[in-house]
Amino acid sequence: MTDRNSMKHSGNLSAFSLIEIVLAMGIISFTLTSIMGVLSVSMGSSKASTDDTVIAAMVNDVVGDLRRQSFDAAKNYVQAASSPVVFFDSCGRRLRNNTGMVDLDRPSALAAGAVYQCTQTAQTDNDTSSANGTANMLRANLVFTWPAAAIPPPNSRVIHASIARYN
Repeated sequence: MTDRNSMKHSGNLSAFSLIEIVLAMGIISFTLTSIMGVLSVSMGSSKASTDDTVIAAMVNDVVGDLRRQSFDAAKNYVQAASSPVVFFDSCGRRLRNNTGMVDLDRPSALAAGAVYQCTQTAQTDNDTSSANGTANMLRANLVFTWPAAAIPPPNSRVIHASIARYN
C-alpha cells in the first residue's frame, strides 16, 4: 500500500476554486439579467413604434375620406347622432363589405378580424366663421382603440384633425 503523504505529484495541477466559480456565476447572472431587462424595454418600444406607424396610416385613411367629401357632407357625417365607427385590421387596412363601399358594423368587423377601431366626432370652430356666420373649420376628433374586441379596450390614441372649407 502506498501512503498518501508519500505520493509525489508530477507536474502542477490547476483548477478553479469554489469561490472563483461562484464569482463567475454571479457575474454571468448579473449580465444576463441586465440583457433581459434591455430586451424587455426594447420589445415594448418596438411594439409602441409599430402601433404608431399603423395609427398614422389609419389617420391618413380616415382624414382623407373626410377631406374628399364636401365640407357640409363631412360635417353632417361626423356630427350625426351616432358617431361613425370604422374598423381596421392589424396592418391598418380599413374593413369594408364585399363591394368595398360600406364600412362594416361591429359584429361583422370582429368576425373579419378587426384589431383597431376608430370613433369619429367633430365640432365646428366658430372662431373661423365667415362674416355671415358660416363655419369654415371643422375640428375632427379621432379616437383609435385596440384591440377592437376588448371591452373596454386597453389601448387608445386620440388624434385631432382640422378640415377647412375652401370656397
